[in-house]
Amino acid sequence: RALARALHADVRFHGRVSRVRVRELLRGAGLCALLPRTHADGSGAEGLGLTPLEAAAVGVPSVGCALGGVPEAVGPAGLVLDDPEDTRGSVAAIRAWWAPERGAQARAWLEATHGVARTVRALRES
Repeated sequence: RALARALHADVRFHGRVSRVRVRELLRGAGLCALLPRTHADGSGAEGLGLTPLEAAAVGVPSVGCALGGVPEAVGPAGLVLDDPEDTRGSVAAIRAWWAPERGAQARAWLEATHGVARTVRALRES
């Protein structure tokens, strides 16, 4: 929170919220960020982060990092940061990447690549 204030970043921290509230919040967002960190024992990596997929469903693009399944969940319409610990570099990368059409691109990618029918077909073909 202190870093967001210092960088004058428009960031809101909501803590734990219901699934209904998540959709409401996502609909009003400019972007979704999923930047997990691993713990010393290796735990904490996302197998597949659902939040970027939920964001794409309502036309919100995502930013993530190269950890676990985050790049897959962010998709090619999103941005995968090389070093999310480099806050100033990450903010600069996000500002350079973000554009209004990113949300529509995220939604189109989600509709083209995810869903029950596509998942079942992929499982049958593997």
